[in-house]
Amino acid sequence: MYSGMNSVLAGAVASVVMSGSMRLAQGLGAIDRPPPGTITERMLGTRARRGSARNAVRNTASHLAFGATMGLVFDQARGLVRLPLPAPLNGALFGLGVWAASYEAALPVLRLMPPAHRDYPGRPATMIVAHLVYGSVLELLLRRPAAPDVRRS
Repeated sequence: MYSGMNSVLAGAVASVVMSGSMRLAQGLGAIDRPPPGTITERMLGTRARRGSARNAVRNTASHLAFGATMGLVFDQARGLVRLPLPAPLNGALFGLGVWAASYEAALPVLRLMPPAHRDYPGRPATMIVAHLVYGSVLELLLRRPAAPDVRRS
């Protein structure tokens, strides 16, 4: 399947953009700390000191790996299902699905984060927006170039 960018790379790049949106939300006071750090620490059973270089590398690597994996999943899924929506909306819908599967199902079941309705105010909405950004950026990076217009004169 042709993609404008390799799906794994696109997923990692979209994760970087998503992380930027979470950092912006943190700067605005909507969240105290972006969730990838909390999730990684709980998965690994560590309580690394905030701000430590080792912790930052581990959190960044896990978030990029998850984003890259979801990029691959998205690229494969859109080869199977075509929704009649503008490109960024297809991606945003995927991002919303990733949020729902993660924050409303997998993460609470694994006890890595509370479900959204039990989380502190601000974080669920911030995470929904961040995942909409992720999916939209992913779709834009992976969209196929428009076919050239070859009309005869």
